[in-house]
Amino acid sequence: MARATDVSVEFGAIGLAIGDEIRISQAYASSVIGGTVDVEQAVSRVVIGGRVTFRRASAALVVLAGRVEGDVRTLLD
Repeated sequence: MARATDVSVEFGAIGLAIGDEIRISQAYASSVIGGTVDVEQAVSRVVIGGRVTFRRASAALVVLAGRVEGDVRTLLD
């Protein structure tokens, strides 16, 4: 678990990430809660954010966001 203003995970995994700005790159994140979330070539179970951007072949099970940008595969959004 990580809770901070800025959270970044690269080439790894995290159970829960909470922050104002979160970046997940080539990683797995179980749950992400943030103001601005950037997911690049990563997989997440749940993503909750004000503005969420998905880049380069990312996937999420559930996405709840005020604004979603990019190409993403979701089960529920």
